[in-house]
Amino acid sequence: MGIKITKNLNLKKMVPNIGNRYKSNIGVAKIIKSEVVGSILRGISPVKGHNQFVKYSKGYAKLKGRSRPVDLLLTGKLLNSLKIRGIRKASISIAFTNEKAEYHDGGLGNNPERKMLPSKSGESFKQTILNNITRAINRIVKDEVIKQNR
Repeated sequence: MGIKITKNLNLKKMVPNIGNRYKSNIGVAKIIKSEVVGSILRGISPVKGHNQFVKYSKGYAKLKGRSRPVDLLLTGKLLNSLKIRGIRKASISIAFTNEKAEYHDGGLGNNPERKMLPSKSGESFKQTILNNITRAINRIVKDEVIKQNR
């Protein structure tokens, strides 16, 4: 009969204030922002199932000097309003706080829909974005497990 050795890891005990660790971890927040904003700056939705943004209207294209890529960058306020908040019940809160985000993301007013964040049931980030976020979170947990076992 073999001997079975197990060790249960309680991540909440091992990583005190786990939500704050993720929030304050530069790697996770930086990767999320980089992935989302980088995709938008290339004129591509970071949301799975959505591709290139609908081109600018003729009037706005004239103001921007081009119709593509649609980078949603005029003053920078919209993209700079992306906020990452800590984990609560195993989730990270990601939101644009600028009111123009709702008009683009939902296609309100005379704006076409340009999905910037998964906001409807069943929507998610594209797999490459999810993979990069997962890697960053796993790194934090791995580093903490190593630190706790020294």
